[in-house]
Amino acid sequence: MSKVLKWLLVLIAVGLCGLIAYAYSWMRQYQALADDEPVITLSPNGVPLKMDLYFPAASQAPWQVLVYAHGGSFTSGDKLKGSGVIDIPAMTARGYAVAAINYRLMPANPFPAEVLDAKCAIRFLRAHAAEYQLDTEKIGIWGGSAGGHLVAMVGLTNGNAAFDAGEYPEQSSREAISTMMADFFDLWLKP
Repeated sequence: MSKVLKWLLVLIAVGLCGLIAYAYSWMRQYQALADDEPVITLSPNGVPLKMDLYFPAASQAPWQVLVYAHGGSFTSGDKLKGSGVIDIPAMTARGYAVAAINYRLMPANPFPAEVLDAKCAIRFLRAHAAEYQLDTEKIGIWGGSAGGHLVAMVGLTNGNAAFDAGEYPEQSSREAISTMMADFFDLWLKP
């Protein structure tokens, strides 16, 4: 094996070790946040679901809100897992409050249960904005994989009353921005 190839392999190994250490430090920050934050139970259509709220440490309330929806093919997953959880410490460090939500899973709960649950979580945040010192005029929502699809559906159903079923009907479920991570959609509308 040539000397250049050996050094290249050493550099790749060192780089991978650095990435693992970096990911570990982010996960430790997230876990430290998770240990201190309240867990809220909401019950869209009578089904109890958990939502974690993460608050910024350094900025003044009221805080703008971001909502995280986990992935998992709509059949598995949890608010404590998924590709987006590593972003929560960065979002709180930038002064945002983050709500990580769970939603009902398939096949026991067919579509549009997950959309109704995400929209109910947004309405919950608006209904309890004063209690948690949240600025809910504009709410952002992001997710990866199935969570990304869910985020797109939340955005695409804005203003559609059929998707605003559940608790807190007096509150709007409209969000300001939806961001999908690593998802592909065919948005070509065919007649």
